[in-house]
Amino acid sequence: MWISKSNRFILPGVLLCLILFGNISAQQSKNDFLPKYPVKSAIIYYNIKHEQSDRKESFPFISQSFDSYGALVAIENIDESAIIIRGGTGKEIFKDGYIYLVGNPKGCATKNKIKDYSYSVGTNAGFNKQVQDLIHKKINKNNNKSFISFNKTGTINFLGLTCATYEYKVSNDAFSSIDKYLFIVYSDICLSWKYYFGNNLLTTIEATSFEENISIPSSVFEVPENYRIIDGDKLDVKNENAVSEFSTIIIDFTTNKNYGQIKEEGKKTLYVKDNGKTSAQDWEGTIVQFDLPPETKHLKIIRDEEYEYFVDYGEKTTRKRDLWKNNYNDKSIAELNYIFENNLYDNSVKFFGKTNFLGKDCSIFEIRIGVEKLEVYEWHGVYLKVKKFICTDGDECSQSMLMLEETATHIQENVPISNSIFQYPEKFQLIIN
Repeated sequence: MWISKSNRFILPGVLLCLILFGNISAQQSKNDFLPKYPVKSAIIYYNIKHEQSDRKESFPFISQSFDSYGALVAIENIDESAIIIRGGTGKEIFKDGYIYLVGNPKGCATKNKIKDYSYSVGTNAGFNKQVQDLIHKKINKNNNKSFISFNKTGTINFLGLTCATYEYKVSNDAFSSIDKYLFIVYSDICLSWKYYFGNNLLTTIEATSFEENISIPSSVFEVPENYRIIDGDKLDVKNENAVSEFSTIIIDFTTNKNYGQIKEEGKKTLYVKDNGKTSAQDWEGTIVQFDLPPETKHLKIIRDEEYEYFVDYGEKTTRKRDLWKNNYNDKSIAELNYIFENNLYDNSVKFFGKTNFLGKDCSIFEIRIGVEKLEVYEWHGVYLKVKKFICTDGDECSQSMLMLEETATHIQENVPISNSIFQYPEKFQLIIN
């Protein structure tokens, strides 16, 4: 999807509106979350309006074309000031069970098999899948504490089409607000999306035309002949906390988080085995929310090469989900450099020199992804010190707010680690996200 650089906060709704309601390949026809394409083919043009901008500009944003009732889908950038969040420079194609990111990197197209989470990338990954489940009445509301409500609010005539209207509310803990998303949907195709940050309307994306049952050239759904196709599923983007210098490692950390009215303080232990293929982060501490009494928590994140397991010892639950390829926090700098240098994300890694920390020779890096900035001390693929900031002035990041700080206090290398550390309690409720 494409979005102007000054409005990356709106990414979740953009993805929801323009992908989940209308762009899942027909190869998934056995899945009951498929959108319903009402016509054989169509081209839809969308405008984006930044409501809080001084100019309140409104400009063409993207076009969406589909044919064969959605078996072929192409999303293409129109405005040159927009950028593609997922990685390419101008186009996404969905066909034959694959998504092609055209221009990702330049002169190439990255090809990945379409999965449930193909439409939940970037900031707040997983947001779209949750809303998709809500729409199809599958959501377990206890799975998502930020969920407030999702309702069909009525019908409306839009562009001469009879459409349904929806309202989705979610708690934004980072900014202590209740955010709202309003949608106008024509037979599962989202034609209008509005995002409210608290009570302030920030962004409107609306279709300006819907041309149906028209002839669309087959070239619209093809990768240019002179482009190299990269098999993205074979890229080495698995969970890599370490390299072969040690078979196991145990590192103790102190942690502090400050998300406005939600604060956390505690201690974390990172366990790594099999040269980084398997890891566990065990955290215990206190959480203070909205000036309520402190709450003691014990949490664990277990990762292997395919899945993440989020264990909550208080709730006695384990949430399992696929290991997101864009979860950059635990990637080695070498891997991040490969991703960024090949234009897989519009971000950067900067090297600031070396330092000795806990007797280890560490490299100092700054990682920029969207409106987030990380300052890290890396040692053999492990981050011994992390500061995470959110840029309060957008891409310029001349003003930032410290959100998280983790500092290693003790390191043990090549020591035995019990297999139980990497297992979630069998008696806990297992929730598949």
